[in-house]
Amino acid sequence: MDFDIAVRQVPYFGEPEAGDGYLVYQNEDDLLVVIIDALGHGTHAAELARAMEKYLKEKANFDLTWLMKSLHERFLGSLGAAVTMLHLDSRNYQFSGIGIGNNLLRKVNRRTQSFYAQPGIVGEMIPSLREFQGAFQPQDWFVLTTDGIRENLDLDEAGAPWLQHSARQIASYYMEHFSKYHDDATVIVVRCHHERNV
Repeated sequence: MDFDIAVRQVPYFGEPEAGDGYLVYQNEDDLLVVIIDALGHGTHAAELARAMEKYLKEKANFDLTWLMKSLHERFLGSLGAAVTMLHLDSRNYQFSGIGIGNNLLRKVNRRTQSFYAQPGIVGEMIPSLREFQGAFQPQDWFVLTTDGIRENLDLDEAGAPWLQHSARQIASYYMEHFSKYHDDATVIVVRCHHERNV
């Protein structure tokens, strides 16, 4: 299976750089996507987001609970951040995820399924971590957003029919129509668009 991936990011109005961050890491069968929303905005939030991106790139693997705990411990005492992680296993068509804070993950095909993060702040205080898991199919979509994107969206409002659009088009549509003027905003769209060759 191949993945069509797109990221759109816009900083808080008037700021040169977003306090949001992300990581996309892939091998032959697995994909890891992480979305980060450092608390606040401006220079300090952007510096934390870049530092978290660098750390995650160095430590990237598909053990989400370990990776989240490791990230939290590394950045204890920082501003803190909301972080959501998604792992897609294309060999077995399984996904897992974990989130702390107020980012949102949606799985979309004929209906939209939302996965909300647990309360807490990475780098300050996190609860006992709980991963969510499930199956996915070719043509499914995953959409990760920071809280700079409106939460109360339905599939029709967000540009259905989805299967006729690329990940880049959907990410751009989200950003142009549903981003908040007063916050950093990031949207990551992953389209699972080919059966894996056997």
